[in-house]
Amino acid sequence: RTTPCQPSHQSGPVLLDHPSSCASVFVDMPKEVLRSKFSKRDSSGKLLPPGYRPWGVRWGSLSHPYKDERGKDRDRLQTGDRRLIVRTLPLQRPPYDTKKRADGHLWPKGTFLQLKQGPSEQVLSILQRKQQSHAHSEWKGMSHPLDLTLKVKSTNVPFELKLCSKEIIENSANYVDAVNGTLMGSYALHVAICEYVAPDDLYDRLMGNADGGDVTIPRISLRSARKMLKEYFSDQTVLIDDSDDEDKEAKSDEENKVEDSKSLTFSLLCQISKTAMQTPVRGRHCKHMQCMDLRNFLHANKNVTGGRWRCGVCEDFVNVRDLVHCGLFQAMLNSLGSQVSGARDRVSLRADGNWKLMGENRLRHNKRGRSLPSDTNNVNGGGTNPSIDTEVIDLI
Repeated sequence: RTTPCQPSHQSGPVLLDHPSSCASVFVDMPKEVLRSKFSKRDSSGKLLPPGYRPWGVRWGSLSHPYKDERGKDRDRLQTGDRRLIVRTLPLQRPPYDTKKRADGHLWPKGTFLQLKQGPSEQVLSILQRKQQSHAHSEWKGMSHPLDLTLKVKSTNVPFELKLCSKEIIENSANYVDAVNGTLMGSYALHVAICEYVAPDDLYDRLMGNADGGDVTIPRISLRSARKMLKEYFSDQTVLIDDSDDEDKEAKSDEENKVEDSKSLTFSLLCQISKTAMQTPVRGRHCKHMQCMDLRNFLHANKNVTGGRWRCGVCEDFVNVRDLVHCGLFQAMLNSLGSQVSGARDRVSLRADGNWKLMGENRLRHNKRGRSLPSDTNNVNGGGTNPSIDTEVIDLI
């Protein structure tokens, strides 16, 4: 946790308008190697051979180096690669920030990092938000976690990581809609060895098709999904005509059939990729029945951004642990999957759980290019103009 530093009272060319916040983390690497039960095992849980690098991390080097278009060294991570990652997590956030940013890493404003290992000290370069020249109160830009593996070349020597930032801990009174009594601007400094998992491998683990996954997405059976559908229908439909008579008898069979014949329209295309879904999922707490494809969802979130892990339908933040596999949508895909396309993807789903694939989607521009009646097209009033066929081009 960051703690406020004392403001500097020394006179000099640089004057600080505000006190900065500081934090430091001391990691005794030799002690951690002896204490951790994972330091002698690789990502699959197998014992490392004697003399191998602790935790299976390639200390001081890239895992799979390559040159990018600019000639810079980059790392092409693969499943099982482990790296030492540094990040800062906001402990308190105002409500407006929780709606637009994922609950993840964010460097404090104006962060300065310094690494000390043995007699050597060095300043670390990080990708963080920048103060805008036209508005000093605004800080915009990307904020990526720091891969410290390249800088820590040996696990035989402890190291210390120091952080200093312009952002300070303030009372909630300075923030709009913040909970009274909370200290805004506080962060947790997190240093951990993280293991990379590729989207396709994570998909296999979540579906229970591969070993090593600690989370498996629960599946909602077709029967349970149909029951949820009826509750969803009652929330989405409004009764216009009803009798106020308290002694009204129960609905007849015909009325029940009419009730079951009501339908809602859903799409079998993934809202992220606009292609037919293979594994329909949605958030456990989402208020809609529409699903998205699991594999596309994982691939769309493989890059680190502030807007990661948003539902493709309602755009609420969804953790992979909160995803559920819908048996109703899976049954529709199993029976209609070969017929689904970009031009025909809508399904009419009734309250009783039965479905029907609707016709091709009507394009808005179908009616615009039609020829006018012959008597209107003929300006001179004589003869008729031949009808002109309109060519419709689908942009996919």
